[in-house]
Amino acid sequence: MLVVTATVLGKPDERAGITAALAVCAAASRKDPGCTTYAFWTDVEDPDSYASIETWDSQEQLDAHMQTPHVAALLATLADKIAGAPVVTTYDVAAVR
Repeated sequence: MLVVTATVLGKPDERAGITAALAVCAAASRKDPGCTTYAFWTDVEDPDSYASIETWDSQEQLDAHMQTPHVAALLATLADKIAGAPVVTTYDVAAVR
């Protein structure tokens, strides 16, 4: 199983557009084959900071997800709404307790 985390800082005046785009992508992504968890959150101390946690059954399914129209749409929408590149980390997890 893979666990993917991502963080990104949004521009303050873009909060509504970012939130809407993240919600659309999350709903579509949960239907992707191999996706077991997919959610976004905002930081309670900085509402312009967003984080996601995703879990995937395999690297191949994660790779396929990254090629979907909903991910492309999210990246295009966020391009001018964020203050910098997202920081993405992928963990290969051998077991879950």
